[in-house]
Amino acid sequence: MTNDEPVESWKRIPRVAVGMPGNPDDIGSQSPTLYVRDTVLVSYSSTENRDSTDVLAEVAGHFGWLLDRGSRDDRLPISVRYPDVNDEDAESERIVERVFLVATGDSVAPTVDAAAFVRTFRATRSDDAPVDVQLEHVLAIGTSLAPFMSPFMSPFMSPFMSPFMSPFMSGGSPAGIYAVPGAGGRMPVAYVGPAPVRHPDDRIDGRRVRVAILDTGCGAHDWLGFVAKGVDQNPTIGIDDPATDPEVHPDLLGPLDGQMDPVVGHGTFITGLVHQEAPDADILTARVLHADGIVYEADVLAALSALLEYVRADEANHVDVLNLSLGFYHEEEPGFTSSIRDVLAALRRTGVVVVASAGNDATNRPCYPAAFSLDPDERSWAPVISVGAQNPNGTQALFSNTGRWVDTWVCGAAVVSTMPEFDAGATPLARRQAAGSTQARETLDPDDFLGGFGVWSGTSFAAPIVAGRIAAALIESVSLRTGDDRIAAARDAVDRVRAAITAENDALHSKSIRSRRNTPR
Repeated sequence: MTNDEPVESWKRIPRVAVGMPGNPDDIGSQSPTLYVRDTVLVSYSSTENRDSTDVLAEVAGHFGWLLDRGSRDDRLPISVRYPDVNDEDAESERIVERVFLVATGDSVAPTVDAAAFVRTFRATRSDDAPVDVQLEHVLAIGTSLAPFMSPFMSPFMSPFMSPFMSPFMSGGSPAGIYAVPGAGGRMPVAYVGPAPVRHPDDRIDGRRVRVAILDTGCGAHDWLGFVAKGVDQNPTIGIDDPATDPEVHPDLLGPLDGQMDPVVGHGTFITGLVHQEAPDADILTARVLHADGIVYEADVLAALSALLEYVRADEANHVDVLNLSLGFYHEEEPGFTSSIRDVLAALRRTGVVVVASAGNDATNRPCYPAAFSLDPDERSWAPVISVGAQNPNGTQALFSNTGRWVDTWVCGAAVVSTMPEFDAGATPLARRQAAGSTQARETLDPDDFLGGFGVWSGTSFAAPIVAGRIAAALIESVSLRTGDDRIAAARDAVDRVRAAITAENDALHSKSIRSRRNTPR
């Protein structure tokens, strides 16, 4: 990219607002959340007349705003359909649309605010209203954006911290050390072991287990040539825009700063972890995240509903495990209406185990979709697994979210996995080439991943370890091979993996106790 070429627009960021979008009387039950201030998500049943959504125009008119279901700037109109999980006869579908709020020169309120719109709508609607309106939340991977600002957003992430990132900018946390190369932060590493052994199809008894990953996509790597891409499926799953692919272009956000973007390699790293745990599993990766590590809720819904359509279209398109290393904090208490919850429930009904990272904000506040593990257990569905991160010695990583909603713990700090094979803009601290020699001598290049491997930390990487282990357990499942109950096979695999993880953690804990006893004081 030359200096004459336009840099990537940051126009997505200023649309993000933070607030407590509840009624003033309910302020005690509301919490801060990140939402897109000029859009709302409108949902209704397919059995209802869409004209019933005209009630929204009345609410918009209260502020002098207009409603627009078309395309605006870089955001597309989105309308998704999925089975209504509340319809026991499964005859209806739920429809969710992204609707834009538009102010005009005559608007009473010249600046649109989705929270005010939702608050007014819910205050005026009747209990039997056929339509519901929700905020469009902002989801992020654990190392980029959250209402409390991730402790990983340290001075090592960017020399110019954007003022639009969060009004809750932390004053610093010891957890930020995990972002430092050499202390758990992303950096190149040499992998000297053998590649995972993937057996040919004729050696597989039955069908291959498939793991789906919605993240930043998957870059080129010698281990991962078999990985399928969501953009190559029918329907297309995720973003199809090679020019903005963070697994191909390492410096999109600040192309003049010479730094690798904070989330580059995230999806490739996750894919490699799944492959290490389950070499014989097929992997389907779909890009939903941008180079800034955030995604709007409607775009996640579109990808999830496309995945659901893909799974339901053909038995050969089965998906057994879904890894989601992203999340958001909701403004309401557990039990709130959520289209993401509903479409995940539809996937779980088909036998898909959902594995989600707990988040890296060192809080016990529920982070979703991981905290959907709090929902009442539907034995007729595959489960949701919420994964927190431990240190290599078995202690909880300081950055990891925690709480009763986090039900599984594995190492997510300083783990090793695959990285896209490229060299970004940073250079070694020192380089020298002796006279007459063709071989350069230099210090470690902090963003040269031509070796194909790196070390990184985050609950984002604890989740795929669990997802891979569940896939490996499913590979051994007789029920899955014989085509019996997929739900029973999924629950059995999850139980076996959890039992094995508990045993590993107990063993590490015992070692830690013995070590402390033997350490001179």
